[in-house]
Amino acid sequence: MDAEEVSMNRSTLRSPGVLRGNPVPVVGALWRAAHLAGSGSSSGPGPYGPLCTPDRHGLALPWGFTAKVVAASGHRVGGLTWPAASAAGACLPDGPGWVYVSNAAAPVLGGVCVIRFGAEGTPRGACRVLSGTDRNRAGGPTPWRTWLSAEDTARGRLFETDPYGVHAAIPRLATGRFRRGDLACDPERGTVYMVEDEPDGCLYRFRPAIWGDLSSGVLEVMAGPPGSPAAVRWERVPDPSASCEPLRAQVPAARRFDGARSLHHSAGVCYFAAGGDGRVWGYDTRAARLDVVYDAHTAGGSPAAGLRMPDLLVADDAEGGVRADTVTGTGGAAPFLELTGEDRPGIEDMTFSPDGRRLYLATRQAVYEISGPFPGE
Repeated sequence: MDAEEVSMNRSTLRSPGVLRGNPVPVVGALWRAAHLAGSGSSSGPGPYGPLCTPDRHGLALPWGFTAKVVAASGHRVGGLTWPAASAAGACLPDGPGWVYVSNAAAPVLGGVCVIRFGAEGTPRGACRVLSGTDRNRAGGPTPWRTWLSAEDTARGRLFETDPYGVHAAIPRLATGRFRRGDLACDPERGTVYMVEDEPDGCLYRFRPAIWGDLSSGVLEVMAGPPGSPAAVRWERVPDPSASCEPLRAQVPAARRFDGARSLHHSAGVCYFAAGGDGRVWGYDTRAARLDVVYDAHTAGGSPAAGLRMPDLLVADDAEGGVRADTVTGTGGAAPFLELTGEDRPGIEDMTFSPDGRRLYLATRQAVYEISGPFPGE
């Protein structure tokens, strides 16, 4: 499918100099609530001004920003028919350009696809780097520039793929078989953290024998008494293959989180949202301490936490459509974009290009590239 330019109406532009760097993109309403809890901040125009009138695709952005469709389900891009149900994605450097790697969350026809971009942002080709897998939803990049892709099934496998298409994808079974809600690498401690999207799910960490090689290592689950704040411990999972019983049933003292997703690691802290719990949690990896950053039932967090979340770009369903807000660690929030209209698909993931000048936004139906006066990296 040819890239389609989306023209935007014009209104007053506020100085983009208000932002010094791009926020971390995440998906989930709890993240916005966590920033706003107790801050007294109200939603208003952001650093780029108010949103313009939605275009014929239902996409509204501030003045100065434009968008184009770079991939759409069932249409050709770079010689590849783009799959249905785009999910988690990321951009990785590729010489003067970059690659955009994306999971496909379709049943049976899942996998991972890649679009290669030149330095000017023009697609140079596309290919599949993983096929024959089921409902690939959660994923994340590694510090050594591979892409981890997880199947959204009860005994889902984790695959390590090569976004540059040189090496074949490899199942990393030592990391465990379960329904991953999200994952993130911690280069400081040489650890991969993973959350489980089940009503009684857990938080896991995988410590490879050699950092950069996920073929072997130790899989552990967070354990300890319920409640927060609390010091926690880690216990080894006896059978990562889950051949006889699910991972979460193998350690009786494991901590439980209802429907955990949207995990992010920053400055030694793992943050993750549990939709069923109505909480955003923060695990301090240095202090081995778990705290509630936000609790929807009390509209607040733990005063003892002392954890400052990074600035975020948060997308979630909103009344009348789908919305993404810029939110800051001090609690401010302002709309950045809206997808409106009937049967509007939700936003599955967002990621910036390596230079921070383009934002890639994935829905189940298409991938948009948004460019404009971003601060960059």
